[in-house]
Parts: sequence; C-alpha cells; structure tokens
Amino acid sequence: MAKWYLTRHGETSWNAEGRLQGHQDVTINDRGRRQAERLGDRFSNIKFDAAYTSDLIRCVETATLALKGTNAAVIKSPLLREQGFGYWEGLSYEQIEVREPKLYAEMMKSYESFTPPGGESFGYVGKRVRVFAEEAKARRIRGNILVVGHGGSLRALIMVLLDMPLMNGWRMKLDSCGLTVLEVGDKSVTLEMMNNTSHLKEST
Repeated sequence: MAKWYLTRHGETSWNAEGRLQGHQDVTINDRGRRQAERLGDRFSNIKFDAAYTSDLIRCVETATLALKGTNAAVIKSPLLREQGFGYWEGLSYEQIEVREPKLYAEMMKSYESFTPPGGESFGYVGKRVRVFAEEAKARRIRGNILVVGHGGSLRALIMVLLDMPLMNGWRMKLDSCGLTVLEVGDKSVTLEMMNNTSHLKEST
C-alpha cells in the first residue's frame, strides 16, 4: 500500500486575477511561496519515497519549497500538466464568454469533450494522467508519494484513481497548496483526506 499526497501548486498572479494559465509557464507569487513553505512545514515529519511534479515552473517551485531540507528527488512529468487552453490562455472565463459566446456555450455544455482553440480537451487530460498513474503504480513504491500538479490535472487524477466519471472532479474544490491524500493499493484506492488547508492559516 502506498500513500499519495496530492497538492495543487502555490498561487500565481494569474490565479489571483482569474486568468486561465494552461501550459503558460507562470511563476508562483509571494503568497504562493508562503503557501508552499507552510506545506513544507506540514511535511516535516513525513519521509517521501518518491516525488512527482508537473514540469511547469509553478509546480516545480512549489515542490522545491515544500521539500526543502529533504533528500527527496523530484521527477518532472509533462503528463501532470494543466489542461492546455490554447489561444484562450491569459484570458478569464468572463472574457471568453464575451469574445466567443458560441464556443463558450459549447464548452459549458460538453466540457469533457470540448477542445479550446489550439488547446486540448479535459477528456485528453484524463487520458494522460491515467498514463501517469499507471506508470507510477508500476514502480510499486510502498511508501509516501508526493504529487504536485494543477487544479485540472489533479481533479482528473483523483477521478482516475477512484475509478469515477471524469467530470465529477469539477465538483471538488482544490485550493492552492491544499492537501489531498489517497491510499493506493494494487486493487483498491481509498480517499483519506480532501483539500485540507489547515497548514495555510498563516499564509495569507
């Protein structure tokens, strides 16, 4: 049995402004750094046997700060990237609705299969995080595993691990540096904790 600790990256300026980041390589802001440091404090008594992160800088920075002072090696994986929003990256949902109302309506109607212009569908994100999960399980690590990702990719990963419909993930709130924990066995997965943020009380 392995215990997977899933966390979303620390806050970025684009998060604060409500802008879609997708594959844009946006760094975490000062608040995001404090969040990652608080997460690291929470991890002070946990030994991680493996650590994975999206290859985008906001996740790499978060993982580096959260694991500071440990010997855990971080493996970067593009499979954990956020959903790509193509030409819409940098815009807010409100701006998209005004500029392209028909496409916006189509997205809201069938989000899992809808592909933003120049981007990728949420269904495709589900497929690539499934590959990540299968590869990680194949390593048969029996200890603690840290996974640092994005709001979209982690929602998809949680649904994949729990063998639940992909779109149910959007009913879950994932805060910056919130902590979700799952016990992952060969034949079963149990959700132990969801989006716990008690360690962030002093990070605002």
